[in-house]
Amino acid sequence: MPVQDEELPTLGNSLILAQRRLNQTIKKLDRDPHMHKLYSEFLEEYESLGHMQRSPDNCYSPINYYLPHHGVFKSHNNSTKLRVVFDGSAPTTSGRSLNDSLLSGRVQEDVFNIMLRFRKHKIVLTADIK
Repeated sequence: MPVQDEELPTLGNSLILAQRRLNQTIKKLDRDPHMHKLYSEFLEEYESLGHMQRSPDNCYSPINYYLPHHGVFKSHNNSTKLRVVFDGSAPTTSGRSLNDSLLSGRVQEDVFNIMLRFRKHKIVLTADIK
């Protein structure tokens, strides 16, 4: 992710909050074995795709950012029962979040025109490419 280099030293420590959120998630998963299985499968897939990596227990660097996450479980949803939510807006010890340090691009196209084009057609398709 592109970041503002001058913002990184002021980001603060995210480990404490991430550990607290992880402990809350573990307690929740211990109460629901089905959700625990789905969450474990998601994390294994995420790691196998290279989107995350395990950090050694003794390797806590101030440069690292630990991204808090939790799962949202919807038993009535047939396609995606579990959605894992990553919280880039969680504040660190400095009060700043990862989202505060990310570079944001500008909108290339006028949203109003996009919405008008959607209304012109009877059928509109959208997709999420994996």
